[in-house]
Amino acid sequence: MMGLIYTLTTQIKNTKPPLKKQAKPKPTDPNNPMERE
Repeated sequence: MMGLIYTLTTQIKNTKPPLKKQAKPKPTDPNNPMERE
């Protein structure tokens, strides 16, 4: 059963665009040195 769930989730991840592209842009995280201006 776990194999079936894994296959379904893998197909969903491959067909749908990444969540980061779907989600609204988050405000810059001051704790993240990569995003610090």
